[in-house]
Amino acid sequence: MNADLDLIGTSGLKWIPETIVLVTFGNELASVPEDLIHPIRQHIARLNGARNKHYRQIKLDLASVAVEHVNMCRSNSS
Repeated sequence: MNADLDLIGTSGLKWIPETIVLVTFGNELASVPEDLIHPIRQHIARLNGARNKHYRQIKLDLASVAVEHVNMCRSNSS
């Protein structure tokens, strides 16, 4: 995010959704150079993709367990 801190100040940044902490050095807000932002975003996208793949696998595993449970209940009631 690019912001004019003289205009908005740092207090407004603290209320941006997902903000945990603002990194400062003394009273100076730290900045991230533009040439680092793209690799960071790529890394986060890879992590999110891996997490989503893992989450989908868990959902599939839970669905297969549920189907097995229903089939077992049906066979026991016959």
